[in-house]
Amino acid sequence: MSIMRMRKFFRKPMRLRVGRRHLSFGTPVQVVFWGIVIIFVVGAYYSFGPAGRARGAAGGSQQARRVPAVVATVGRTEIPREQFEKALMRTDYEETPVSSRPMRKLAVLEELIDNILELEAAKREGIKVSAKELEQKREELLEQAIQTRFPTKRDLKQYLDRKRMTYEQLKAKIREEQLGDLEALRKSLLIDKLREMVESRVQVTDADLKASFEEVKARHILIRPSEEKKRVEADYKKRNQQLPANLDADALARQRAEQLLAQLRKGADFAKLASQFSDDKGSAKQGGDLGWFKRGTMVPEFEQVAFALKPGQLSEIVKTNYGYHIIQVTD
Repeated sequence: MSIMRMRKFFRKPMRLRVGRRHLSFGTPVQVVFWGIVIIFVVGAYYSFGPAGRARGAAGGSQQARRVPAVVATVGRTEIPREQFEKALMRTDYEETPVSSRPMRKLAVLEELIDNILELEAAKREGIKVSAKELEQKREELLEQAIQTRFPTKRDLKQYLDRKRMTYEQLKAKIREEQLGDLEALRKSLLIDKLREMVESRVQVTDADLKASFEEVKARHILIRPSEEKKRVEADYKKRNQQLPANLDADALARQRAEQLLAQLRKGADFAKLASQFSDDKGSAKQGGDLGWFKRGTMVPEFEQVAFALKPGQLSEIVKTNYGYHIIQVTD
């Protein structure tokens, strides 16, 4: 449990984010039920992971026979292991700390499940994608790919001259290599259309606007002076060095927080640093995420800063009776 006071979770409807808006959907009991289902499925995957990651060739061969070909089934639609692993590799999974990999796998699986549910919803709503729309989207993505790869006309011309290739040949090459899966593109367009339709039906009331100013979603990194002092003492002991006469725990904690803030400002991953360094063990497991909370939930020093930040903005170092915090509002 986070050291911060918990929200009254089970009294509040869950939210679905559509663009910059939020829709209520279901109750926490329903969400917990599906969460258990997903965790059960993912647990099977972790237990019988890919053979390439098993210990030894013989062990891997034996384990490969136990690996199910299907990771999850949503209604009558199966999610093949190959599809799951390809989706996983499209993330920065290999750079993810080992301790955070289970959450990354779960996030990827949840996204695949969401896509299936959204496609089923699109079918129920009678949403379709015409051949003309498909081709228009393909050409749009093609132009984006070229602009991303060749920021200037000079870059493009130099590449074409070097490869002795015409512009049309380049476009044909990118279509084949990157945009050849028309079925995947069709599904993506169906989901986009569904989300646009849902968003068009959303009506934001004055009460909703008022609530948006009274509630915020944030994450944080906490450095406790007592814990930081223990870490420093252990480090001196490990290096067989004599401890300074007077270690100032408060100063050490602030120094550590300032170091982490400097890393974040240079682009370091907030969730990774939170999971590695935060002394709020409850939220650290979630990358520092505290979820949604209302005014009056957190200690005043923390709350004042959190409600003043813009989404994505990093706070300065914030001191509370718990220690030193770095706060970032995520929504």
